[in-house]
Amino acid sequence: MFTINIPDMLKERLKCMKANYRNIIQYFTLLILISIVFYALYRGLFYMEFRYIIGITLILLTLEIVKLRLVNKKCRQIVNLQRESYMATLKHDLKVPVLAQIRALELLINGNFGKLKPEQSELLNLTLSSCNYLYNMVSTQINSCKFENKDVILDYATFDLVSVIKDSICEVSYLADGNSTKIIFDNFDKNCFINADENCLKAAITNILTNCIKFAFRASTISVSLEKNGENAELKIKTSGPYINPESIKKLFSKYAVNEEKFNRVGFGLGLYLSKKIITAHRGTLIVESLSEDLNIFGFKIPLNVSGLIGYGIAV
Repeated sequence: MFTINIPDMLKERLKCMKANYRNIIQYFTLLILISIVFYALYRGLFYMEFRYIIGITLILLTLEIVKLRLVNKKCRQIVNLQRESYMATLKHDLKVPVLAQIRALELLINGNFGKLKPEQSELLNLTLSSCNYLYNMVSTQINSCKFENKDVILDYATFDLVSVIKDSICEVSYLADGNSTKIIFDNFDKNCFINADENCLKAAITNILTNCIKFAFRASTISVSLEKNGENAELKIKTSGPYINPESIKKLFSKYAVNEEKFNRVGFGLGLYLSKKIITAHRGTLIVESLSEDLNIFGFKIPLNVSGLIGYGIAV
């Protein structure tokens, strides 16, 4: 059963915040007291007794600072435990059952349990698309938290990046069909071997493609190209879509940046944010261009041998 007690989590967080505010108020009160003491010294109201007042004030200030740090540490521990519980719930109570549904639907659609009528096949394909969307959304949330907590260890291996791009295009084909969008891959018959984390790069490419399809003009064409540029591989995805001003481009790969700020659409997501984390972890750079004639270019450039730059099994 998928249950997350969000109100309790918020209550705990609010308690921590209130505790912090109380300590901050006390901290500033002590600072004011110190200022008064120094002012009194300047005015000559205290003589020999002043050193005792300063000593007591400094001791009290030190105790309050230590107390504030302990409270902050406890708050961080509470928040981390709640985050771990939340992510475990997402993974075991939502991601696993959805994956089981996807596999069952694929068996039904492939005719393993008998031939389907056209209307039945259409209905099952729609359901499969919804399940895939939910699965990708949960996976993105989990992976984003892993990168933030530095719990990700890149698994380097040599593979054909062209094959990974083909797989990503296949995964988002249902979105392209829904938007009547055609995807053309210029390097379909070529190879580009790279040493990197295959699963992470596939997630990054899939997320970028998904956003390109969502915000492309209906019945338009998306062109995907991959080139070797020296010691780097450069992926570019050209799409026809609304112009994106420079200020919006700066926010495009931010966490929880709403799509209204991105492309004048409603909603929010972590796909591009996760893609940025993955590309940065591979010592790469993102490519984002928006031209006035409604041509947008997304992609990235990464080294062909990432492990040779930062070593194997490095946590990021």
